[in-house]
Amino acid sequence: MTTTINANTSLNQLFKPLLMKSHLISTCLILASLTVSAQNSSEMKKVEKIETTENISGEHDKYLGREDKIKNIMKNGEIPASFPTFETGLSKEEYKLLVKDWLRANKPLIKEDEYTKFEHKL
Repeated sequence: MTTTINANTSLNQLFKPLLMKSHLISTCLILASLTVSAQNSSEMKKVEKIETTENISGEHDKYLGREDKIKNIMKNGEIPASFPTFETGLSKEEYKLLVKDWLRANKPLIKEDEYTKFEHKL
């Protein structure tokens, strides 16, 4: 099939299908780019939310976010220097075991009613 150009055929009519295809391709590329950008933005927000949640929950806190609770169970309302802190490399379970051992060894520093609650949890 050959296309013949006669005097009545304008350049617009010849290039119109090509221009429409290029506009369609450009539009598809722009939409794809926007979709990828939106997904990246959404993923970044999820990461930020996770990091914020970890900070609130005490993941990086030396008492796993329980500083007020610990102060509340102490007779003098202060955390003793010997109280175990959550260090890098410890799992939450390991830290909780350290705290339980410390509480058993330091019963005189803890309010009686709080120690009784602690004993019942064991």
